[in-house]
Amino acid sequence: MPELQSKFSALFPSWPTMVATILALIVLLTILTLLVYKPIKNMVEARRAYIQSNIDSAELENKEAVLDREAANKELFLARSKSFQIIKDAKIEIEKIRKEKMVSIDKEITAKKVKANKDIEIQKSKSIKDNEETIVNIVLETAAKIIEKEVDSKNNKKIIKEYVESKK
Repeated sequence: MPELQSKFSALFPSWPTMVATILALIVLLTILTLLVYKPIKNMVEARRAYIQSNIDSAELENKEAVLDREAANKELFLARSKSFQIIKDAKIEIEKIRKEKMVSIDKEITAKKVKANKDIEIQKSKSIKDNEETIVNIVLETAAKIIEKEVDSKNNKKIIKEYVESKK
């Protein structure tokens, strides 16, 4: 057993060496914490804050872009609706004007027909009157010639034919 005890005592260092080693480890950890860990931790925290602010600003810009797109779509829809309404109103107005023009043209045509019919009737009655006057004049002149010559019916027919042909 003394051998075993010597082997175990060789495994464990002496307590002053162990205390010195632990103290050196604590001092080394303190120095590393102050010189390396805190600056790295601060850098990582700053980087995390920078990335988070970029994510937040990207999300905000995304939301604004969605709102802008929705507003633009709404304005486009309103503009299309307004343009369709303007086109519809224009078509209605054009149809109204066309109907008014058609009514106006129909009235004008009817008035011209009535005037033309009146003119025809006037010309017809004038022609009939002129023809009657001409016939009366012819008959009177023929009668005068017949009375002057007092010839037979054969000569009367001949004289009337000659006179009518001369007036043509």
